[in-house]
Amino acid sequence: MKNKIIEVARKEFSTYGYSKVSMSNLATKLAISKKTFYQYFESKEALLLATVNEFVRDLKEGLSALMKEEIDFSIKAKKVLSFAGTKISSINSFFLDDIRQNAPQVWQVIQQVKVDIVFKLGTELMDEGIKVGVIRKDINKILVVTLYASAVETIITHDFTRQIPQAMLKEMPYSTAAIFDGLVDIIFKGISKN
Repeated sequence: MKNKIIEVARKEFSTYGYSKVSMSNLATKLAISKKTFYQYFESKEALLLATVNEFVRDLKEGLSALMKEEIDFSIKAKKVLSFAGTKISSINSFFLDDIRQNAPQVWQVIQQVKVDIVFKLGTELMDEGIKVGVIRKDINKILVVTLYASAVETIITHDFTRQIPQAMLKEMPYSTAAIFDGLVDIIFKGISKN
């Protein structure tokens, strides 16, 4: 039941936002009483945190599996960065804004996870690329990782994309996956030896 609650809550939160979903609505949707609901989660914020933790677990598992693949480094790096960017950008930016404004403790958890995953994994990936001789040794690893993290955040922020002229937006790749593939290609052409 707990997993089912998390699954339904995740869909509802991402569709309607954190502040617009009530525990009563979720209980009705699940066909359970509020009392049963509160046996699993003491508050809506606790439920939100559980959905965030579930998302993070899925993200970490996917990234860990990709990092363990013994394939050409360039292919691995592109797969890892595209997977991370696409997975993170699947989160509705309005939902993130809602969390930032209405669940600041959960927002802090999200920010810490971003630092732990993006910066740690990015640095690890850069180190591997340098070790296998694909990435230049003189490159500033932290700058590259920061640029990637900033690009991901910028792409998922609707405030930024609204500033781009319509004529330019028409030339952007249509899917999120295509956007991140392009981003990864641009980063790699700038840091590769060849």
